[in-house]
Amino acid sequence: PLYSSAASDVYKRQKYDTVKCGAVRARFIRESVINMREKLEAIGSRLLVTTEKPEDFIPRLIRSDAENALVYQQEICKEELEIEQAVKEALKKK
Repeated sequence: PLYSSAASDVYKRQKYDTVKCGAVRARFIRESVINMREKLEAIGSRLLVTTEKPEDFIPRLIRSDAENALVYQQEICKEELEIEQAVKEALKKK
């Protein structure tokens, strides 16, 4: 499993000078990722965590000399759909 948190986007000022992720939410996310990593390790798996954008990072994980499968949850929100599309486009270029 992979968790990507493109920190540059999360903490960027939004419309009306608000932040998308405040201190309390950031702490909750951090604790949740640590907990998920620990639970996966307890069953013999690993969680790969990155602050890179998925469209930059995921293509580097794909090997051309092996079979690969990318499994993800289909999103419905505009921003997540844009990221999903960017990953698909980046993988086509590989």
